[in-house]
Amino acid sequence: MKRILFISSVSIYLLLINISCRVDIIEPNNPAGNKNIPVREGKENYFNVAINADKLTTEMNFDANFSSEVNSILLKVNDKQSGTCTLRIISSDNRILYSSIIEISDIDVRQRINQGIPSKIRLIYDNFTGKIKIVISKSSF
Repeated sequence: MKRILFISSVSIYLLLINISCRVDIIEPNNPAGNKNIPVREGKENYFNVAINADKLTTEMNFDANFSSEVNSILLKVNDKQSGTCTLRIISSDNRILYSSIIEISDIDVRQRINQGIPSKIRLIYDNFTGKIKIVISKSSF
């Protein structure tokens, strides 16, 4: 009986140590482990999308909820290895407020957009491999 109790106690102890020592868990909403699946957050006057693309060829369209005509964009690209990605921010009257073709490896763009109210974000991937993060928000300047 003591032997069974001892073995059970040791087993539970080892199980608890194994669970608590996991360091390979990816945090929620971290696109690092999710290939070709965008992680997106949107609320009034704020839009955020990140993707870890791997040979991705597709078009993605997202709705945006903006009421401000003065906004800013943050565009970051890391680890780009191949292909292109075209980003377009479109107003409610179908005007292109911002357009960029991503062809180089590391990009860190911060720019003001004040030509209209963003309504849609369109990403067009052509065999693209790399990490992209786009944040659009109401500008304070």
